[in-house]
Amino acid sequence: MDWEAYFAAVEDQPAHPVFGIAKAHFMAGGQAIDLGAGTGRGTQFLREAGLRVIALDNQPTSVATLRARFGTDEGVEIWDTSMADTEIPPVDVVAAAFSLFFLPPNDFDRVWARVRTALRPGGVFLGQFLGPRDDWAPRGYATHDADAVRGLLAGWDIQHWEEVERAGQTAVGNPKYWHVFHVVAQVPPVG
Repeated sequence: MDWEAYFAAVEDQPAHPVFGIAKAHFMAGGQAIDLGAGTGRGTQFLREAGLRVIALDNQPTSVATLRARFGTDEGVEIWDTSMADTEIPPVDVVAAAFSLFFLPPNDFDRVWARVRTALRPGGVFLGQFLGPRDDWAPRGYATHDADAVRGLLAGWDIQHWEEVERAGQTAVGNPKYWHVFHVVAQVPPVG
């Protein structure tokens, strides 16, 4: 993946619409983590929604962009580390916009277990899962069919579910067949 070309192509775009869908379920003043924060589009959305945010990424271009964008914002912590190597603290929102599926399956399972443990009661997960018919599936990324995604979300309330399967292109304009699940899911609140 040419991350520098990707970051340049998306830097000025808004956060993915799944953020706006999830916003109705955010807890005012809560803590979020943006896994694979990239250029900080999702981090910016979460911050403007009134959340404190941990922006996590380990791509040098991304980390430099995040530091330039949020360096003076006391409500944003920038973690220069890999998702696979990081314990996730207790949070109210886990955002993983087009990021988790880049993990190899074994790393995905470990990171997903951390996501489930980290989300507090009433907490929200938002992000994407890669389907098995996606062009990127043979690259060794973590893929899941609809039943597997529902299994990952077991016990949570699915607030938004959209399966997209279509020919299209990547952010940098390369042709690509997409098979992706856009998801917002909420941990049931206590009581």
